[in-house]
Formats: sequence, structure tokens, C-alpha cells
Amino acid sequence: MSIKTKAFWDLRLVDVSWQEWGELLHVLLARQSASTTIIMTPNPEQIVLAARDEAFHDCLRAADYLLPDGQGLVWASGAAARLTGADTCLALLALAHKQNLKILLVGGRYQAPDGRLRVVANGQTYDLAYAPGYQQARQPTDQEEQAIRALIAHLRPEIVLVALGAPTQEQWLIDHRELLRQSRVRLAMAVGGSFDFLTGRLRRAPTLWQKFHLEWLYRLWQEPHRWRRQLALPVFVYKKITGQWRTIDQ
Repeated sequence: MSIKTKAFWDLRLVDVSWQEWGELLHVLLARQSASTTIIMTPNPEQIVLAARDEAFHDCLRAADYLLPDGQGLVWASGAAARLTGADTCLALLALAHKQNLKILLVGGRYQAPDGRLRVVANGQTYDLAYAPGYQQARQPTDQEEQAIRALIAHLRPEIVLVALGAPTQEQWLIDHRELLRQSRVRLAMAVGGSFDFLTGRLRRAPTLWQKFHLEWLYRLWQEPHRWRRQLALPVFVYKKITGQWRTIDQ
């Protein structure tokens, strides 16, 4: 489906308002398609990683939609709006609830002994299937992989959300694209730590912090061990200022 995008480096970022993006999600979930729509949510940290990790770079280029999830990427690309994974997850939960669609979350470490994860957001309780997936997502065992494949084939969810962290979750989506298509999954998305906020494991930054684009700092305050990852931010800014993120047509 055609949608306005913005060229950044050799990637195409979704370049629409939040309202337009929400409307597109509705259309994507309503249609019956022979393929699975794959969404990824790069931020500046991930763009820097992709510049030195060819496999991750290829995964981003293989996605159907790339959302500019990170104010730095919005600034650098000139995209119309920041489209976050967390907000998109909320929208998908609401749409799935209205349309009676099944959601499967793969990855993360959440308490769901019965294989069901319940999320309360905006006064509504959402129920979705949950599979932790792998003890070590980068090195899954054959048994773990077979179990995930069997679950997807049996459950046949319309939406699959993958929370294995970048770049593992993006590689998982590309590696399992054919399985998702065969299982009639309509939409699959890399969600990172979005469910850390939705389940209450972490607090999302207050509105004022979001207004001043300081969500990254608020999360760093809650998870100080992430400080090394933040070192990518000045690298991203430097490359932007020096013109190293020039648009490349491929």
C-alpha cells in the first residue's frame, strides 16, 4: 500500500501525521492479503548500528514500513511526526479489540504463566497470547524454534509483535516472513521495550518530558545500564552535521 515516505540515508521513513498512520493501521488490519506487512521502528541508536552491521541494515531495508521512532531521527530526516512503537502498540491493541483479532507477543520477560498477557491501558483491559520464545534469542535452540513455529501455525494470530530487542527482533521478522505469511498473519512488528511500559515494568516519561524530547533521558534514569547505548546519539548527530547521512538512492 502506497504511503508518503521521507528518504533518509538509503532508507524510506513513514512521513505522515499520527492520525494518518492510525488510519493506515486500520486499513492494513481490515484487508485480507497474501502477504504479511512488516513494520520496524528505528531510532538514531539503531541507525548508527545499521551503519556498521550490514545484516541489520538489510533487515531495515526489507521492512514494509519504517517508523521514525526517536526525535533525533525526525529532526535529521525532516519526517512529519515521531511515530513511536509504544503508541503504535496501543493503537494495535485497541484495533484488535474492536475487530476481535488475535495478537501474539513473542519475547520479553513478562509474568504470564498461562500463556496469556493482560495489559491495562486507557481504562481498557487487553488480552493477548504470549510466548517468551527463547532463553537466548540470538542463539535459539532447535526445540525453542520448533515450539514458536508450532504455536504460530496453531494460533494463526492476525498480529504478531516481537520484543527481542534490536537487531534480533528485526532479523526474526525477516527470517520468519514466510511462516507469518503462511499463517495468514496480517501485520508483524518489532516492538522493542514497548511492553515494558504497557505492563508497568517501566514508567513512560511524563508528558512534559515527552514535549521536550527527553524520553530517552527518563528511561536512562530508570535503566542506568543503558548508558553505553546512548553513546550512539552524539555519533548520529555528528554524522548528520557533517553530511554523512546523505541520501543514497539504491
